[in-house]
Amino acid sequence: MGTNPMENSIHTDKHILFALPFPEPTIQQALAALTTAHPSYRTTYRETAFKDPTMDESAWSDVDILVTFNCLPASPSLCPRLKLIHFISAGIDAHLSHSMLTSTDILVTTSTGIHGPPMAEWFILGLLAHQTRLPDLYDLQKKREWGNPLKFTSRKSLQGQRLGILGYGGIGRQAARLAQALGMEVLAYTASAKKTPESRRLTTYTIPGTGDVDGTIPSEWFSGTDKSSLHHFLSQKLDILLIAVPLSTSTRHLLGWEEFEVLATNSPSSAPNGGGPFVSNLARGDVVVQEDLVSSLNNGVIRGAAVDVADPEPLPSESTLWDAKNVLVTPHVSGVTADYLKHVVDILNINLGKWEGGESLINLFKRRRGY
Repeated sequence: MGTNPMENSIHTDKHILFALPFPEPTIQQALAALTTAHPSYRTTYRETAFKDPTMDESAWSDVDILVTFNCLPASPSLCPRLKLIHFISAGIDAHLSHSMLTSTDILVTTSTGIHGPPMAEWFILGLLAHQTRLPDLYDLQKKREWGNPLKFTSRKSLQGQRLGILGYGGIGRQAARLAQALGMEVLAYTASAKKTPESRRLTTYTIPGTGDVDGTIPSEWFSGTDKSSLHHFLSQKLDILLIAVPLSTSTRHLLGWEEFEVLATNSPSSAPNGGGPFVSNLARGDVVVQEDLVSSLNNGVIRGAAVDVADPEPLPSESTLWDAKNVLVTPHVSGVTADYLKHVVDILNINLGKWEGGESLINLFKRRRGY
């Protein structure tokens, strides 16, 4: 089984602190299930501010496990018993420079995998809204006009189109599952090569019955961390590009004008009357050079885009992204669902079982990689 990294590290009174910007009733049922499964743990819930949260310094002294969104001890010295931090988000780029991550070896886990189904649904929503010209149809409805059906005959079915997924984690794999059901061909791109069935298998949390755990959906798999590898992937005759990579120093501004041109130049959707490829960003706003995305839309390099992220957030009212051609902008809500916290606790529940059994935890944050 291996050595338990937590063995003899936690006091008999094992304390889990939930410091979250939500009212406690939203998570009570999940907490009850957690304490039933692990009765040796005591849980405390503290509702924190959504922005710049703080707590009394004394509140950290007996905490063994912290479940949080963005509330962290100001210093490692305040939490001598803390051995595990579980973030309820998948990306924790906002905390990479915090002393709790840079000056300790405290285990850190994330909620990667929770977001797959709702974010993949959002991706399909944005894509279908564009493909079917839903905004135009809605305008006709608001005007109480039936409209001329012949004006909508140019739209193409998604069947047979090629979808490139940049970042084939939990979100990308569920998007691939839905895309395959719609008759699309899926191509995947990851930082490291995935040449064997074992390497293509996803080891992070996956909601049962979703995604592509074995990594068998993509017809082709590409990899690399350099520009030439990325451009090679973007030149694979893609009709649609889904951006689903984590934000790190290596992915910041990964896609700009040059990349959009490579994508469009090689896309079958750029043929006469095709309009160009479609781009969806579910990663982080900083992964894309935003002004280059706007220019690509306004100049017809890409035919449309759907973005649930922006740079910065909140997106200022004067941003040119709001008025770009054929763009759907939503305020970082694609991963939000009523059962979100239930899945957060499910990950913690799994990891407590692994922890007690001396096994490696799932969804471990790798400090060296930054995600």
